[in-house]
Amino acid sequence: MSSNPMILAQSDEAIEACYDKWLLKFVNKDYPLLDELDTFSPSWNNLWQSVWESYDALETLSKERHMAQRFWQVETDNYRHEFELSRQNESGPMTRFEWDRCPLGLRLEQLLDTKMEHRNREWGVALKRAARFERLIDEQPSFKACLSLPQQVSWTLLEEWWSAKYQDLSLSKAARASMKAAASSPAPPMRFYEWRSSRGVLQVERSSLIEKSLYHSTLFYLFLLEFHPGYWEPYMKDVYLDGLQRVRKLALAYASTQKLGYASYAALKGLSDVEATAYIGSNQEACPWLQSSSDDQGMPFFLWDVSNRRTEIVGDLDEKPVYWCVSHTWGRWRKAPAIQIDGVPWLVPQNDRFTVSDLPNHLEALQQRGGEPLFIWIDLFCIPQDRSAKADEEINRQALIFQNASRCLSWQNDVIDWSVTRDALTWLGLSFLQTTSVPGLYDLHQNLSEAYAKSQRCVELFPEKDAKNVIQDHITGLHQARNDYDIAYVDSLRQPATWFSSLWTLQEAMLCPDMYLVERNWTQLTDSSGSLIPLNAIFMFVDTVETIWNNGIAYRPYRGSVVDCSIDLRKSPPFNTKQYVKWPRAARQLRELGIVTRMRNLFDSPSPTTVLIAANLRECTGDRAPAIMSAIGVTDWYDSARAGVKDLVLNSYPLAFVREAASKLGATFYYSVAWDHKIPRRYQVFRGKYCGSMLPFSFDNAETRVVSRHFGVSSVPNNIIYEIDDHPAASSWRINVDGSVSIISAGILASSNISTGMNLKMCITIMSPKSEPQICSFQEWVSRLPKNRVVYAVSLLRDANFQHGIILQSVSKKTVFLLESVVRIDIFHTRTMDFPKTSFVNWLAI
Repeated sequence: MSSNPMILAQSDEAIEACYDKWLLKFVNKDYPLLDELDTFSPSWNNLWQSVWESYDALETLSKERHMAQRFWQVETDNYRHEFELSRQNESGPMTRFEWDRCPLGLRLEQLLDTKMEHRNREWGVALKRAARFERLIDEQPSFKACLSLPQQVSWTLLEEWWSAKYQDLSLSKAARASMKAAASSPAPPMRFYEWRSSRGVLQVERSSLIEKSLYHSTLFYLFLLEFHPGYWEPYMKDVYLDGLQRVRKLALAYASTQKLGYASYAALKGLSDVEATAYIGSNQEACPWLQSSSDDQGMPFFLWDVSNRRTEIVGDLDEKPVYWCVSHTWGRWRKAPAIQIDGVPWLVPQNDRFTVSDLPNHLEALQQRGGEPLFIWIDLFCIPQDRSAKADEEINRQALIFQNASRCLSWQNDVIDWSVTRDALTWLGLSFLQTTSVPGLYDLHQNLSEAYAKSQRCVELFPEKDAKNVIQDHITGLHQARNDYDIAYVDSLRQPATWFSSLWTLQEAMLCPDMYLVERNWTQLTDSSGSLIPLNAIFMFVDTVETIWNNGIAYRPYRGSVVDCSIDLRKSPPFNTKQYVKWPRAARQLRELGIVTRMRNLFDSPSPTTVLIAANLRECTGDRAPAIMSAIGVTDWYDSARAGVKDLVLNSYPLAFVREAASKLGATFYYSVAWDHKIPRRYQVFRGKYCGSMLPFSFDNAETRVVSRHFGVSSVPNNIIYEIDDHPAASSWRINVDGSVSIISAGILASSNISTGMNLKMCITIMSPKSEPQICSFQEWVSRLPKNRVVYAVSLLRDANFQHGIILQSVSKKTVFLLESVVRIDIFHTRTMDFPKTSFVNWLAI
């Protein structure tokens, strides 16, 4: 037994006195010392362990004597619990992945193998880091090549903000002047979480005029996170790196929408200081789960030579060509006969959407208008249309072909011009500028009213259809279901442009999300300054403006945090998700376009599973798997001998494809939200029909496609933000051709028929379109179910903050073979980090 005098106390009164002494020492001495040290540093850990050793000894004696808990212990125990959870993710040495995500100032010092000492002049270090960074970017191309895409984009945003490219010059000047003034005055070192109370920081904020503009204040804090040494905790890098990525993403959304608004403002006011530069739609690589290749293996076998008007074998060219890719859809409108096109070594199929013999002229005109390229990849001229082995080989290499293109174009051949789309984007940009800037900074009232009136027409990407012909034109799941969120019946008669209903174009959009849109005559979509607008930027504009409107945020600065990057509202009105009904018609339709096609979710939270889910809404005249396999990296199963296989899971994908997808995607394959699965009260193994509740896609049937695809599988939860670790049991699950999943082992975190895990607190997402996630204990949730229902909370994976899983409900009694049928009814995540042990089961998930 310990010789600690507190432990040797004999009476209850003496133990209570020891508790009081411990609390007094903790509040007045230990806590301030912990606060001064870098959290989770060796010194911090030693002190932390010492603090709680004496506390735990007291707790042991108190429980032995059945003494009541002190009033202050609940808060103290919660404080300890939160830190202990965080300690499980205590940072080790920086990995290559983390260096590619770290702040720019830290990456600068890592690449140069130097460290700038701040000596109480942290603002000076921030400015020196930024100045040296800028100099290296300008003078050494190799330095920029060492930066990851998120770091390059962040620097571009800061450079544009610093030089006031898209805001009033007075704001950028004020920020520069206030930072320089702070750099010349010594100040004590500042820990990140002290920024709100730091008089020095608050003074710089006021002098920088961050209250004048949301864009200005957001980029101000992005600068601090990237270069200020006080905004980094080396032993908490996981949390800080995640927070930085969140702010980078938010800064890109605000900066791009600010640029859209300022370009329109400058054009309306006759200003000439907006340079035409292409928008950045994302700061992440496209399909990061795929392995990229820049060698000859990633090049197409054929390319169309625009000038010489012929299909060339790439291997026969003297130099590695630079080329563009064209994404379009035509297969559903194929017609006979195939014809010979001069320069193409195979017969080219015709269709009812456009005249294929005119394509060489169109591509030549595109080259003359843009000054490039010499070569273009377009499927009709670059994939043999004869179902040959070479055609299969090129289909299998779509990811490399699209990702190695210097530019990709989405040819919207049923769009005549961009006038209404451009008016809608103008309104969105001006609306952002108006609602996020202090009154008087930009004179926009009249211009905004005019833009609103122009945007009351039907947008080209959501053309009007006769109600009788909508379903006949496109038997897909893209018919928006009518519900309480409808704003006008007329919008229910709309169908997205045909490009958005093709499964092949979904794959191409994921491989190249920053593709530029061109209309029937190959005119590209631009803003008021002539800057090209990529596909993913359109949905980013809509999402950004809608978030601003929903939050009711106007004229309020962003006061960010690396841990919590939520918007700071001085007067927070109720969150209203129906503010979009006040938008002009064309802007509303752009919003609906992103929702019914799932493209907003795809571009905001891309993953192989979200691609599979969105594929439920797309049409394909042939085999579905080849049209989507390259985007999710599931191509090993494919060869020409397997074309037309009959073992289709849920009449959608070959079993070999589905099993490979589950193997490569891991446990996330089963972590999706499936709405409206009909869960039977009882289920007989040899008589029932499988509903595929475990799969991220739904049954494909021509008669039920509209309903099943729209309501079947909706979206993947957006709460997995770290690198993940699968529960080992999930790899043993086996998918069957009927859509069921045979489960022989599982990590059961909680169950209604055992006491373990019943008090575990979870966030449970109910698989019903009208249900909100519920935060409660597993026992509380089980108590709401009908009696005699056996449910299991099964672990799938964990990230740095949460453990994620699914909830299975038993729907039959065990058979003579001890087989128990279960169906997935919900998903959950919880703060509990330790995986449950693997249990051997005999389940058939239907």
